[in-house]
Amino acid sequence: MSHQISPWVLGAAITVLVVICVAGCQILRNTFIRLIWLVQKPFKSGDLVEVGEISGKIVQIGWQGVSLESEVGDYVLISNCQVWKKPIKRKQSSSGSHGVEIRLPLFEESDGATARLAAIEALLLSPYLALDRPYYVGLEFMPSGKVGVRVRAAVFDASQKDLFESSIIENYQLLMR
Repeated sequence: MSHQISPWVLGAAITVLVVICVAGCQILRNTFIRLIWLVQKPFKSGDLVEVGEISGKIVQIGWQGVSLESEVGDYVLISNCQVWKKPIKRKQSSSGSHGVEIRLPLFEESDGATARLAAIEALLLSPYLALDRPYYVGLEFMPSGKVGVRVRAAVFDASQKDLFESSIIENYQLLMR
């Protein structure tokens, strides 16, 4: 009695095997790179780095990828293979972070769109704004249940973070009058 394997079953089995091999190869590659980093330590958690076009503070170094937090608070996960292929540039900062996040109240007589535009203008009027970094201005619900404006941006010099925050608040209050 001879057993014959259907061509469809054989084709499906080969396809599944190829997919598993490709995925397994990627997982093994990421893990191998992490093992090399345990010995070499090209960076550590908390370092400010630039990998290709993505820059930020390293939050976590995992077995499959590296988590970065950008200057404006966004989180990015980059696979170890991608980090390995691109040059890693370390960035210097006088303090741990350049990022600033402010929640501005929405005044009773104004609408959200006007308040958001005023916050953008207040941000752009600040002499401490790092113009080469992305910024974010959006509406959000405050803990009190009211709507407010959230501003996330990067300060040019980390030592002037307090001046940056106060200039945004003062400009916003002047524009909303």
